[in-house]
Amino acid sequence: LSAFSPFEIAFFRYTLYGIISGIFLVYRRKKIFKTKKIFKTSIVFSLSSNILYYIFLVFGMRLAGEEISVVIIGIIPLTVTYFGNLTEKNLPVKKIAFPLFSICVGLLIVNIVRTGILQREINVSITGYFCLFGSMALWTWYGVANTNFLKNNPQISSIDWANATGISTLFVMLLLAIPFAVLFYDFERFTNLIKSLLVKEYAIHFFVLAFFPSFLAGILWNMASKILPISVSGQLIVMETVFGLIYIYLSKKEIPSFFEILGISLILFGIRYSLVIFKKHMHAEGY
Repeated sequence: LSAFSPFEIAFFRYTLYGIISGIFLVYRRKKIFKTKKIFKTSIVFSLSSNILYYIFLVFGMRLAGEEISVVIIGIIPLTVTYFGNLTEKNLPVKKIAFPLFSICVGLLIVNIVRTGILQREINVSITGYFCLFGSMALWTWYGVANTNFLKNNPQISSIDWANATGISTLFVMLLLAIPFAVLFYDFERFTNLIKSLLVKEYAIHFFVLAFFPSFLAGILWNMASKILPISVSGQLIVMETVFGLIYIYLSKKEIPSFFEILGISLILFGIRYSLVIFKKHMHAEGY
């Protein structure tokens, strides 16, 4: 998708994501927006988890560099786990400190090896760092708030809420895109991009982006948020890094280095150990 800018990719991805969500919501014949509060919540969540998060991330990567961006965004599983546990208070912080430390060290090792950040000059950009930490704060807030919302509204299914978020993302994206396009965009380029979408290769790529990491991932994340405590589900976000690495190894036909295997092993160990701690804690509480 090198022919598309990051904003164009975001626009087509989230627009298609919203269309897919709308189709599924109509098929299921569910009226999810029963109150103004639910509609407003879905709008806020779509902004924080998708649109604003992506915009801040793109600017942060361009201003501060991709290497430091990977490291900062990689902290999200830890921030979601920590702040989520403060709200739910499922486990004492001391009990999950060791598995969190294991995950943190694993993330650092993997990111340092993959980015080579210690061997390069770091680009210091205050604005870039502000954008990156802003995107991290947005998704951390969303991860915790979305979990609390679903657990406080058990009548809303994980699938329907993912559809609602998708439709709200489409609504907000169109509201932002239309005035931007009228004021700043080259319509000739837009016409050419629409034509290129008719090319099978591009169409498949955008469908994959809209369906799997947006629509399907949203459903699965909602399911995990309902079933698991945030102190555990937050840590599962690191699997995005692990599966991303596996995809890189397969696509580039690479063999992971010793330190990459060590880092991934520490991540998986931390997640597994935290699940064991939670199971023991629930058993001790009589569940």
